[in-house]
Parts: sequence; C-alpha cells; structure tokens
Amino acid sequence: MKSYIKILCLLMVAMTLILGGCFLDKKSTQPDNDTPTDTQSPSVTITTPTSGATYATNQSTVDLGGTASDDEGVTSVTWANVSISTGASGNCTGTASWSVSGITLQTGDNLIVITASDSANNTGKDSLTVTYT
Repeated sequence: MKSYIKILCLLMVAMTLILGGCFLDKKSTQPDNDTPTDTQSPSVTITTPTSGATYATNQSTVDLGGTASDDEGVTSVTWANVSISTGASGNCTGTASWSVSGITLQTGDNLIVITASDSANNTGKDSLTVTYT
C-alpha cells in the first residue's frame, strides 16, 4: 500500500509540474500595463502672418510661422495647400517653433493646413484660408 501512495504522490507532483509549467510558459496576450500609451494629440497654432482664420494678400506666395507642442514632443510639422489640385505640400522648418516660406498661392481662396505629429503618430492641425487677389 505504501508503494501505491508513493507512486500516487509522484504522479501528483509530476502533473503539478507539467500543468504548472504549461501555464508559466505561456506568453501573455494582454497589453503591458507598465508601458503607457501616448494618445495625446499635439497642438499646433499658426501665428504668422496672422492668428486669425483668414488672411488676404496680393502676393503670389505666403510665409507662415507658429508653435507646436506635445506632452511627448513634436517630431514633425508639415504644411499642405489643400486648395491646389496638384497637392502642394512640404515640411516646415522646426517643431516647437516652426516656419515655412514661399507657399505658392492660386488666385482666390487657398486653404493651408499645418499638421504637427508626435512619435506615436498622433496629429494636431490648424488651418488658415489665404485669399490671393
């Protein structure tokens, strides 16, 4: 009877190790709660040539400038004149304080969108309608 108990105990220990090992070796599919996820979008503001929503000019190009910020840092600032069918766009110089010179305008209204991005690909936008006459 003692040998049966020993065998039963050994089997129980072996099963515990085998089953316990199965659960211990499994990799978690749950997100790592220790790593914060950046969900905050950057803020971007056009301040030059105006902080208003519209600007009128008789010049064929316009220079813009402004600021951008983000809790994790701004990685890039870009511009796009979405009113031009050719899709005129480019990179601004700087991030926290940014500028762009010589954006070509078409006659009439030009909607220029400034986009700030962070390392998590969150974006923030500001826009200015420039009227060229």
